[in-house]
Order: sequence, then structure tokens, then C-alpha cells
Amino acid sequence: MVNEGGEVWGIITYRELLFHYGEDLGNKKAQDIMRPYRIEVDPQWPVEKAIELMNRSKYYHLISWTRMWETKWPVGMLTSFDIVQYMAGLEAGHFEQLLKLGGEAL
Repeated sequence: MVNEGGEVWGIITYRELLFHYGEDLGNKKAQDIMRPYRIEVDPQWPVEKAIELMNRSKYYHLISWTRMWETKWPVGMLTSFDIVQYMAGLEAGHFEQLLKLGGEAL
């Protein structure tokens, strides 16, 4: 979730949604279920540094920033799934194809 100036206020992941499992989310606003987000991640960081931050902070989605004028703007997101895909040497979309085929390689 970003404010009018483009700065990130919070993040909603599957984890936050699981905490509200069974609730009627129709009347909730994003800010009601979001997790505050105040982590700064440089898109040029090595993957190992991102993994270390994920483990330490218990955030498994990292938003990378760039500074534009006097505001930080989100430019991308790195997830734990992205890292596992990278470590396994899978191309983007390959994992989803394996799931559809029941684990058989193409």
C-alpha cells in the first residue's frame, strides 16, 4: 500500500490474509490488514544480503526503493519464492509449468 506521494506504508501478503481466514473481508480496508513496512532494500544488493534480511526481519517480501526528488519510490519486489527459484536454477514460469504437469519436466 502506498500513500499519495508513492511511499510504501505497508504490505499485504498471503501471510496477512491467512491471519484473517474465515473473516468477512468485504468491509475491511487494506490498511486494516496490512503489515507496516519500513525496510529499505537496494536493488543492487547481493542475494545473500536479502536472504539475511528476510531471516532477521521475518519479512519474506522485500520492496526495493529508489529515491526520486525527496521521496522514496518502490521499483520492485523480491520474494522468498523468487530466491528459491533462483537457487534452483528455474526460469520464470518453469515452476508453474511443473505444477501443471504434476512434477514432470518439459
